[in-house]
Amino acid sequence: MTREQWLAPKWHGDGPSPTPLPVIREVTRAESLRVWISCMEEAGFPNESQGDDYVTTIPEGQQQAHDIASFQCDAQYPLEPKYYQLYNACQLKALYEYQTGPLTDCLRAHGWTPDAPPSLEKFAADYRADVSPRWWPYDNVPEDERGGDRLEKMCPLEPEGFFDLATVQ
Repeated sequence: MTREQWLAPKWHGDGPSPTPLPVIREVTRAESLRVWISCMEEAGFPNESQGDDYVTTIPEGQQQAHDIASFQCDAQYPLEPKYYQLYNACQLKALYEYQTGPLTDCLRAHGWTPDAPPSLEKFAADYRADVSPRWWPYDNVPEDERGGDRLEKMCPLEPEGFFDLATVQ
């Protein structure tokens, strides 16, 4: 996936998306929200941080300007490509082993029982075919029970170092 393909769904304004500004630097997932908030503030749209989230008030008549600024902040500070590329075979195997092992164990320890997983082959095939819905350990955990991202912090979605397994060209 190219930067442009990653960026396309981030346009929420009226009409065609603006021409993206050049990249200043690529960011990690851990820093992306903080960097985006700072960029938006520099563009004249202050935000109030609330933990891992933010609140912004868009002045009347400024929605399109806000949408353009948001798009350009994403364009200037995109995620590192390893975060948005399709998973390779090594990543799919690592993800499957993690989700059927440590993640499932963690969810059980917190009172949730994931459905039985498919085989590794089906898991990988479903991912590659973009099957929806596909098996996910969190399927039996209602959104409101996740406690904001509290459960996901205790039981992370991917194994540590997962994105370092990416083979980005």
